[in-house]
Formats: sequence, C-alpha cells, structure tokens
Amino acid sequence: MDTRSWDTPWQVGPKRLLAQTPSGHSGARRDVLIRSWLLPGGEAVILGKLDLEALGSTTTLFEPDGRALLYVRDRDVYARPLPIGTAADRRFDRLGTALQEHDADLNRVVLGDESGEFRIWNYGRGNGPDLHVVHRPGPPGTRILPDRSGRWVVGDAFLDHEVRLWDPAAWPGANPLHLRRSASWYGALVSAHPSGDWVVASTSRFSRLTFWPLRRPYARIVEGYSALLRPVAFSPDGNWIATSWGDERLRLWSLPGSGRNQVRTLDLPDEARPALWSTIAFDPGGRFVFAVGNRDHAWVVPLDESPPRRLEGFSEDTLLRAAAVSPTGRRLATAFYYGQGQRTLRVWDMQSGTMKSFDLPAGEVQPKGGSDANETATAYDRGVIDLAFSDETTLYSAGDGGLRRWHLDSGTEQLVMASAQGFRSTAQFSRDGRVALLNDFDPSREKRRPARVFDTGAGTFRELPPAFGEVGCIDCMAIDQSGRVVAIGSVDGIIRVGRLDGGEPHILAGHRGAISHIAISPDLRWVATTGEDNTLRLWPMPDLSRPPLHTLPLDQLLAKLRSLTNLRAVRDPASASGWRVEVGPFPGWKNVPTW
Repeated sequence: MDTRSWDTPWQVGPKRLLAQTPSGHSGARRDVLIRSWLLPGGEAVILGKLDLEALGSTTTLFEPDGRALLYVRDRDVYARPLPIGTAADRRFDRLGTALQEHDADLNRVVLGDESGEFRIWNYGRGNGPDLHVVHRPGPPGTRILPDRSGRWVVGDAFLDHEVRLWDPAAWPGANPLHLRRSASWYGALVSAHPSGDWVVASTSRFSRLTFWPLRRPYARIVEGYSALLRPVAFSPDGNWIATSWGDERLRLWSLPGSGRNQVRTLDLPDEARPALWSTIAFDPGGRFVFAVGNRDHAWVVPLDESPPRRLEGFSEDTLLRAAAVSPTGRRLATAFYYGQGQRTLRVWDMQSGTMKSFDLPAGEVQPKGGSDANETATAYDRGVIDLAFSDETTLYSAGDGGLRRWHLDSGTEQLVMASAQGFRSTAQFSRDGRVALLNDFDPSREKRRPARVFDTGAGTFRELPPAFGEVGCIDCMAIDQSGRVVAIGSVDGIIRVGRLDGGEPHILAGHRGAISHIAISPDLRWVATTGEDNTLRLWPMPDLSRPPLHTLPLDQLLAKLRSLTNLRAVRDPASASGWRVEVGPFPGWKNVPTW
C-alpha cells in the first residue's frame, strides 16, 4: 500500500485495518474513499465514499470497534455506520462548545471542546462505549490530550521543551508534573505507556528516547495561596483539607481516595470578609469547622450548608490565633493573641449556648529596644498562640509565658512549662492530648530553640532529635493524632518527617522560601504544607519503615541510584571536563523504579 497520499491517519483494530484516503477532487468538493483490510494480509475492501464538503465536516475518525466513521458538524458528533449506506447516521455525542482536540486509538475516542472539556469514550467492555469526562487542566492554546491509561493528561512537549503531565484526579488548577532533560526538544513527540507507569519523549533531535517512570505518587501543588497567614487542617475522616485563600475565603479540598475531585468554597456572610484567617479547626465528628482570625472573627461553619454562626466576645481590635474543639465537639475555645482588646480565654458550650471567660495570666516576654518595641510587646502581652483540649474539661494553652493547663469546671489554671526568657511557646498535641510537640520562639526571630516532646501524663520533656532541624515559624511543626510522627518545616523550605521513636527523618523538598504551615493527615497518608511561595502542597507520606535515601550506606546508595537510571558518568580524557555521559540499554517495562 502506498501511504504517501493518505489524507488522515489510519487505524488498526484487533483484526482489521481501516483507512480513509483521497479518491480525487472535483472542484471545491473533497471526496475520500473508505477501505478495510483483514489482518494479516487481506485484500482491500471498499466500504464507501464520502463527500466531506457536503457532509459539512473536515474532522473524521473511526470508532475503535470499526462499526462506524465519526464526523463532527458544529457541536454535534455523528456516527455513519460502515459499510456506508447500510444504515442511517445517528448522533453519537454533543459537545459543549466547538471541537478543539480529537484523538482515537484501539480503545477510545477523545473529543475536546474549546471550553476545556474532554469527553472520553472507552471501548472494549462488551456493553458499548462508556463516557468519562475530564476537564482540561492546562492553559488554553496548547495541545493537551488524555493518555490511554486514564491516569494522565499529556501536554505538547515540542512547544514546552519538557513533558508536562496533569493528573485528572488532582484538584482543579493543580500544577502539572514537569519532566525535563538537558537536550534538544526540536520536534519532540511524547506518549504514555498504557499502564500509566511510563512516559517517553523523543529528544536530542530524534536521536534519543527518554523514559521517565511514573509509578510512585507525586505531590499535588496549587499556586495562589497568597494570604498573609496560610492555615491548613485535615478533616477527621481524612477526606478534606481546609484552607483560607488569597480571596480571604475558606475552602475545602478533597483528598485522593475520597471519591471526589473538587474544591468547595464555604459560604460566609459579607461581615466575615475581609478576614485574615489564622487557624481552622475541624469538629472531631466532621460536622463543622471553627475558624478564627483578625477583627475578632470567630466563626462556626457547618459543613451541611446550614447558616454559619459568629461567636462574639472580644473586640474589633483583636487578632485571634488559637482555635480548639473538644473531643465531642460540644465545646469551642479561642483566646486573645494580639491587639488592644480584652486579654481573655473564652470557651463556648454549643449545647447550652453559654460562654465562659477566663482572664489570661501575665506573660514573661520582656520588651527590648525603644518605645516602638515596647508598644509591640504590649500588644502581644498575654497572647495565646495554640489551644488544645485533652478532654471535655481540660484545655492546654501555649503562648506568652509558656504552656498552661486549664481546668474549665473549676476555672483554675497552672503553668506546666515556662517559656525561656524573651520567648513565647507554641504547641501541637496528639488527639488524646498525651503527647505534645513544644517550641519556644523569639518574637524578633533572632534566636531559635530546639523543639521538645512533652508527655502530659508523666510530666516529662525531651528534646526532639537534632536531625529534625530548627522550627522555622510559629506554625511550622505538626504531630499526628497518635503522637508518634512529627513534621518540622524550616526557613529554607525543607520539611523533615519522621517517627519520634528514632531514626533519621525523611526530607520533602520543593518549597521556594520558608514554610508557613504544616499538617499531618489522620490516616498518616499525607503531609500538607503551605509556604511563602504562595503554594499549597499535598505530599504523599514517605515510607517511614525504610531509611531515607540520603542516609543509605554508600554501596546501597549507589545501587539505588543505578536502579533509577541507565545514564552513567564515565571518565573520558578527550572531554574538556574529563567525563562524558554514557547511555546504557533500556531495562524494560516490567520493573518500574521508584525513589
């Protein structure tokens, strides 16, 4: 067969080959011939002719089962049964807007419209094609198509000089996975393996094929978290992450495995905006979130779309930073942190509707410098940074002066641990309140102290191992619900995650600039972080049963690196650097390397 005059790509089914080829031109008419070959080696059978101009379409493709030719007219997609003339046309699908992208292979048909919606018809399950809808993740103007595995949406490598992969199950607006290599990308083509575990690109002007393994999970990244404070919290069932956002609204982000792929904005009245949200806490029963912030904003927001409720009690000149919900969800607590309002801790009983107020004890921070420093120190005096219930009647607070235990029924409190001179305390607690992660910080940020682990039952402290590094900010540490795993964020954008019972922590690197906030999911599957680079990142929890890569002995480290790539640096006296990169044989598809 002479393929040089073929007008559109041919398609191969399991047992035959179908093609449309020019049959000659008549004036402005455009005629194509539809032919079929049985495989292997069958003679051509003519299935009919088409006048594309009369058809009103220049876009045609075959159904994967070979039963019809699909064509697009305006927004409607029609199927013309084969052989032509054996049955009437039927409408196959209708697009939301005009067609922009289309593709077909042995198992599916992909139709992408100008609105960014991909309609994917999957074949081969015996009951006709199944429709799956994916929304375009990338920017308009570039060619993007879902791959055959359904795991990725692939960008055009030729235009971008890299492979860009979007996960269709990720959040709307999430960044793609960028795969780069120092090579020429002229005319590059890209394709994903049907399993979704590999992607390949033609690089170095078609002289190389570059493969990337994709089996391991990757962090989800969303840009635009440009609020001054960037809180993040996991829901108790592990299905949602709560954040504020640059538009000063509260959002819920669905987690992988929750059966959802959405971002939900929580409705709040106009009086709740603008609000600088500082902390978000979930009700342990998953019924509501409790969010606090500046101008005395303390809101209970039901997740069943019931009307939100503002908790009154402070002044407009008060920044609230701590928020806590009791184990049953009956009691809520917040406290003064900064400003000129009343220095009180307030606890609401959601069943009775009553509120108790407790005066905060004098702090320990001594002002430094001139009058401005004195004024700033006074505004923070007695301020509370963190709160946590250990049971319905016992509450811990951390802030100016140190860590305190409050007995709510009697209204008494006691200092558990005094903060160092000139420092304030922060604290993160396990769900049962038995283990706390504590840190003292200098308001001027000139000094840092190592974090400590506090056993509330025994009343004992021990320093966190030095391998976790320094805590980079007020909200840069987290402890999981069981009190066994901690995560520490630093000013250089590194997160260290590990077990308290020993071993080197794993490193999560990617933020540009300091970390803002950290949280660990209840099921220990995820670590959520925000940073000064205005991003929200969801990291898969490292395998804490294995040593981190950077701690492996040299021979094990080299063996691991060799398993990850077939590129080798070898000595070459003829090279200006004395080295050259040698490409080894492709090791095959079966064993997919992972970090």
